[in-house]
Amino acid sequence: MRSSSVRLALIITFVYVLVFVIWIAGVYRLMTQTSPEASQSWRANVPLVMIFALSSGLLIYFLVYRELTARDRSQQALRESETRFRYLFENSPISLWEEDFSGVKNRLDKLRAEGVRDLEAYLQQNPDFVWRCASQLRVLDVNRATLELYRAKTKEQLLGNIVHILGDEGMQIIREELLAIWDGAGEFQSTGVNYRLDGRRIEFQLRWSVVPGYEDTMSRVVVSILDITEQRAAEALQRIAEEQYRLLVEQVSAVVYTDQLDEHGSNIYSSPYIEQLTGYTPEEWRSIPDLWKRVIHPQDRERVLAEHERTNRTGEPFQMEYRMIRRDGRVIWVRDVATLGWDPHFQGTVWRGVLLDVTETKQAEEALQRSEERLRALLEGQGEGTLLVNLSGQFVFANPAAEALFGVSPGTLLSCEMNDFTSTRELNQLVTEVLRCERGASITRELSIRTFRGEKRILLSTLTPWYEAQGQLSGMLMVCRDVTHLKKLEGELRYQSTHDALTGLYNRRYFEEQLEQTIQQRSLPVSLVICDVDGMKQTNDTYGHLAGDELLRQAARGLRHACRERDVIARVGGDEFAVLLPFTDRLAAERVVERLREVLSQMSILDGKVALSMSLGAASAEQVDMLASLFRRADEAMYADKARRLRPKERSARYNGKTIPSRRNGEIP
Repeated sequence: MRSSSVRLALIITFVYVLVFVIWIAGVYRLMTQTSPEASQSWRANVPLVMIFALSSGLLIYFLVYRELTARDRSQQALRESETRFRYLFENSPISLWEEDFSGVKNRLDKLRAEGVRDLEAYLQQNPDFVWRCASQLRVLDVNRATLELYRAKTKEQLLGNIVHILGDEGMQIIREELLAIWDGAGEFQSTGVNYRLDGRRIEFQLRWSVVPGYEDTMSRVVVSILDITEQRAAEALQRIAEEQYRLLVEQVSAVVYTDQLDEHGSNIYSSPYIEQLTGYTPEEWRSIPDLWKRVIHPQDRERVLAEHERTNRTGEPFQMEYRMIRRDGRVIWVRDVATLGWDPHFQGTVWRGVLLDVTETKQAEEALQRSEERLRALLEGQGEGTLLVNLSGQFVFANPAAEALFGVSPGTLLSCEMNDFTSTRELNQLVTEVLRCERGASITRELSIRTFRGEKRILLSTLTPWYEAQGQLSGMLMVCRDVTHLKKLEGELRYQSTHDALTGLYNRRYFEEQLEQTIQQRSLPVSLVICDVDGMKQTNDTYGHLAGDELLRQAARGLRHACRERDVIARVGGDEFAVLLPFTDRLAAERVVERLREVLSQMSILDGKVALSMSLGAASAEQVDMLASLFRRADEAMYADKARRLRPKERSARYNGKTIPSRRNGEIP
């Protein structure tokens, strides 16, 4: 880019010098033919004229080169900015769609104008209306993650199979969208079913929002789709592909001119390219004193003439971009660069300058600006928190959803760093994993942060290496979602699935899993204690079930107090408890039983009205062949203990002198 600027500046300077030499030669020839005195005077001033020509040429070269270089840097910065936002949209691992809902909205508006007030009732009576509205949805663009999600090779293949992707089940979510649009919603979120092009059925979460400024027509809607087939609450991110570069080809045209230092900027000379640029011939530019003022665009005329007047007065270089109206009425953009210098022929100061045609460049800049604004609107309009973080932890980009996740005011996150919300150790770990990540791949991690208000949040974050336009790894792209509530709910559900609600001990299912695991792994030695609360029915009948529940809770507290931290204590029945003692032989198990008897004998409820009494039975397995009968032996020992403790009269009435049977037919529960 810099070499082309140097070449163009040299060409312009050469043209200027060539024209100047031709003009000097013409003047010289004219004077030599006029009079010998004029010829002699002219020869004396030739060195000064040549020095002036060369110095003016060097000055023009310097000014043109400086302006072209400044423009190159400006265009490069704009291209990098547009590339960054295009990168964020095109390579986001979330499936993003840009759609046009205006056809659907117009159809619904027409339906409302026809007198329909209850759309849901209308859809029940006219189910085909959903299909007709679905045909009005226009997909403007999709990103690479969308093609990956639906197993499409090209965007054309995807859009040509929309009916196959939606299927009959997909019409339900279309129906929900119609109801949301009917109610005037600007955002929508739901779940549904689609089909990939390979026929696989997928469940997805859909979220869309109208791009700000398009609420009335709904012609710009950002849609994000998350595959939740295997993990409904997790992100489904796709690979990041290599960024694309948008190359601009510049065609710069130039006119070399000389103007008088007057109010109108009357032209003395213009190179032949002036006719191609403006449609007016060089002769017309010289013969019409105010032509320059007339061709300046009316909206730019005041500021251009004001700058022209100022530089005429101060002698500073004239440098401006403005619009001109060609003879055919077409508007063009020009870059006008001129400097004041002494002209020996006119014996006065003149403007020597260059007009550069920058129309295509300006159009490209405007297109880049529109593209950047469009991509920014797409990213800021989506509901997922999207950030760019450099390798030192500084936030480079953050959309409003990300600012909400981190609990900061709009526009303030870019002044913060990741270390403000998480530990240096966790940040370094994330950076290390991203550095190890292959180009185009991504990783998903749970990131714990703490907001400035002290609120702890867990973000499910998908991290993708972020490469700048030069291909250098600069940081990571983060797409985040708040899963704090889900993690809390998961913990509660996990606790409820393994614990007894009344006592807080482990439940029967968890206990049986631990016992089965011990038997399968043959972890020896192991012991088991079976506990049964005595007089439970009598307590319920006499004092009520609330008292019975309190008796069970008191028993649980006693078991916790008497047992070790590694022991597995569970409520396995209504009034029955079991304690699994890992790596415990028979003698150690007997000590545990004695400790249990001592602790439980001191416990009661209802201010001592009901004493806590439990029958205990223990069994141990110190060899593999003793594991299978472990539960049966402990159960029988507990019933033997209960039989010994019953009053002789009660024992005779209940068992009639027979051996106490086991309650289980099998040996393993």
